[in-house]
Amino acid sequence: MKNFRMCHCETLWVVAISLLLMSGCSLYDNYDIDLMNDGNASIDSSSDAADSGSSLSSSSTEEDSSSSEAKDIGCEATVERGGVQYATVVIHENCWMAENLRYEPAAGNTMCYDNDAANCETYGRLYDYPAAAAACPTGWRLPTGDEYEALRAYSGSNKDEAGAHFKSTTGWKGENGDNKLKFSALPGGFCYVEHEVECKFVGSVGYWWTSTEKVMDENHLTLYLSGDRQDFTISLPMENESMLSVRCIKDK
Repeated sequence: MKNFRMCHCETLWVVAISLLLMSGCSLYDNYDIDLMNDGNASIDSSSDAADSGSSLSSSSTEEDSSSSEAKDIGCEATVERGGVQYATVVIHENCWMAENLRYEPAAGNTMCYDNDAANCETYGRLYDYPAAAAACPTGWRLPTGDEYEALRAYSGSNKDEAGAHFKSTTGWKGENGDNKLKFSALPGGFCYVEHEVECKFVGSVGYWWTSTEKVMDENHLTLYLSGDRQDFTISLPMENESMLSVRCIKDK
């Protein structure tokens, strides 16, 4: 009788252990368990793993979508002008140059800031309006003020904050941008002529020509960005003789 009770207890113990193990399996059946070298278990939720996979898939999908969009509108990775390749970027269904132009056209007047070639390499050339109007590659042109404003609206920010989304993340004295739009704007300053050529604000201010005329044969609206703040200004007219930076947009 004693032996029987002992065997019976042992049997119950085995059953209890089995039930506990089965319960443990059901407890962890939603996790991936990786046994480490020290014998400890590292447990990662399978739902987290799924989320991670979803994130990677989403990122890949965005890249594929961007590539497809660029192909749909005929936006190649670069565009050539005067033997120089310029990076491009698709923003809001348009193909833009992603850097300032350095090409020197036959029309109008251009210069490097302070006549220093290193400034042309960093910030691009500066153009008066006749030169700017002739500078873009074939099939490209100066953007309108409305097209810059459309980029501002697309960024999702108001005029007090949207400048940050145009500005590059480095290269500005004062406040750099977050470059959300991938426009990569750098502060090339500007030059103008009174009695002689004067240049100001390289590294802290940038002006870009638009094709939108404010006063006929006198001035045009410009995109203005500053290192002192993050606002966006497209209503600032500059005299046609001023020398400013140029970005081009591809014709559709």
